[in-house]
Amino acid sequence: LIRHRTNARNVRNVRLGFVLQKGTDPFYQNVATGLRKELSSRLDVKGKPDIVFVDDISAESLGKKILEVGSRTDAVAFVAIDHQLVVLAVDELNLRKKPVFTLLSGISASGVTGYIGLDSRKVGRTGAFIISKMAGAKGKIATLVGSHGYLGQDLSEMGFRSYFREIGEEPRLLETIVNFDDPEVAREVTTRLLDSHADLAAIYDAGGGQDGIVQAIRAHSSGQRPVVVCNDLTDATRPALIDGVISCFLCLP
Repeated sequence: LIRHRTNARNVRNVRLGFVLQKGTDPFYQNVATGLRKELSSRLDVKGKPDIVFVDDISAESLGKKILEVGSRTDAVAFVAIDHQLVVLAVDELNLRKKPVFTLLSGISASGVTGYIGLDSRKVGRTGAFIISKMAGAKGKIATLVGSHGYLGQDLSEMGFRSYFREIGEEPRLLETIVNFDDPEVAREVTTRLLDSHADLAAIYDAGGGQDGIVQAIRAHSSGQRPVVVCNDLTDATRPALIDGVISCFLCLP
């Protein structure tokens, strides 16, 4: 991002904007900490990141915040759903010659300078491979997404399903459930899955809300322990990995 803006070996007083989501979410707090640490440790860059958290993650709110932060910085990176109002904000910043980057999940705007994150389709297929090896050959498999508006989550779900289709086990997959990346919704959804499917073999969460999944599995009277593959390891979810409630995390290094 820095090199794109300057093409110089030493950058002074650069202003980098970042629009992240849900300031109370441990994952986004980790992202913000990492950004601050990286910029402060660079000897070739002098500047401070302008990090903004957005709790109202509607397209209208995100579009306005992206435009606001991008207007006062030299370049901006953001996490957002793929929506025309977000695309319009990117188009406006392009007119102002401001580089724009997507974080974690891409969007379909032609004016995006670059994407910073994982190959989401590969992430989904990796999750499917792990579950196919760990969950055995029988039982239902549930898929959760925060929203299909996130291109990254949508691609992860597609990759996940395509793997099971290729190995002839697509009938095991339940209909995808939206949990809005909300732990409470994820808890309710997971409880219903455990209530409805005594043969539930695995859960793949392509989005957020992992705390709710953990709470539901620990509290359920059946004692079921399906294989669970999620994104984004944090200090809050690490204990669930240690005691085996979550089987695997797929995340940025």
